[in-house]
Amino acid sequence: MAFTLGNKHIITGVLGVSLLAGGAVAVLNQEAEIKLENPQYVAWDRPKTDEQWADDVKVESLDIRSDKVLKTMLETHKNKLKEEEKAFEKYRVMLSNGERPEQYLYYEWYDRLKELNPGITESELVNESKKYASEDFKQKAESIEKLKQSIERMEKEIELRRRGVVIVKGKEPIFGGVESKFIRNVVEE
Repeated sequence: MAFTLGNKHIITGVLGVSLLAGGAVAVLNQEAEIKLENPQYVAWDRPKTDEQWADDVKVESLDIRSDKVLKTMLETHKNKLKEEEKAFEKYRVMLSNGERPEQYLYYEWYDRLKELNPGITESELVNESKKYASEDFKQKAESIEKLKQSIERMEKEIELRRRGVVIVKGKEPIFGGVESKFIRNVVEE
């Protein structure tokens, strides 16, 4: 194969930078609750009870975040989701028209890889372009699903705190009367 270790790192870097570029932050109005609909890339058994939710949010360490940090993270994630969904819309249109977004991405990767690896053979170029196009599309779709999952977790942690299901240590109600087995030791940031 014509790839050298350095070129693979360059290609991986190009892919990573292009995916991160979609995360630009813009101002976003509050939206309705976001749900994962027909997830294809992120396996997740959505919790059904408050107790399950109180445990589930720990996967992303949301239980140790202060209220202020949670709200900031939520806004940032919603902004990033909006940007990524906007960029992904062309692929949704392709899918609804019976087209394959991977084919579109194939041509982009073909040109990139050809430029980065002038000595690559045609068969290697075709195979690598197909592989990167497929991975690129999957990563774009997975990123959107993962953002939706994270947003839902953040919203649920905020709601559980608001309702007193979970209590932040040091912010217990002054008059008592609220008992919860879910005490959050948050990191003040």
